[in-house]
Amino acid sequence: MDKIQLMLRQFSPSSAFGIYAVISIAFSLFIAGCAKAPNYSPIPELTYQGLNKVELKQGEFNTDSLSIQVSFKDGDGDIGTTAETEEPNLIIVDSRTNQNYASYKVPPIPLQGANNGIEGTMLIKIYSTCCRFPDGTPPCLAPPKFPTDKLSLDIYLVDKAGNKSNVIKTGEITLLCQ
Repeated sequence: MDKIQLMLRQFSPSSAFGIYAVISIAFSLFIAGCAKAPNYSPIPELTYQGLNKVELKQGEFNTDSLSIQVSFKDGDGDIGTTAETEEPNLIIVDSRTNQNYASYKVPPIPLQGANNGIEGTMLIKIYSTCCRFPDGTPPCLAPPKFPTDKLSLDIYLVDKAGNKSNVIKTGEITLLCQ
């Protein structure tokens, strides 16, 4: 069994509506072999581990950030992307809008022998977004009557074979609108 630790960072914020993101991936791999072959499904499985903080200052231009810790398992080890033309395969969706918050290309993970089941942890760095207001006030303003906004993020992974993982939800994140 291979144990992998990945760190994913988003370098540009998504737009005010969370649709576009320019991303880059920085990663480190720690691979440790085990004698016993894992018995994991070929469909990736994600488990939400937590956030490094629960508040973000709202903003459009990398105003603030947090890290999401997610563990993963995959029976055939095919979760990384290998080509520049491949689509991002780790998708994060804003629960307030059901729109893409950010997307990433998980780096290639080298296959190790006949048993390619893997498990590991991803640290996903995301940047702040704008507050949304129930009265239709444009995002990213700071109306005194709405000092905070709440959101959670849905995360899923698609492997090379097209298998979509389970969807996990982060804990609640408070956006400081002021």
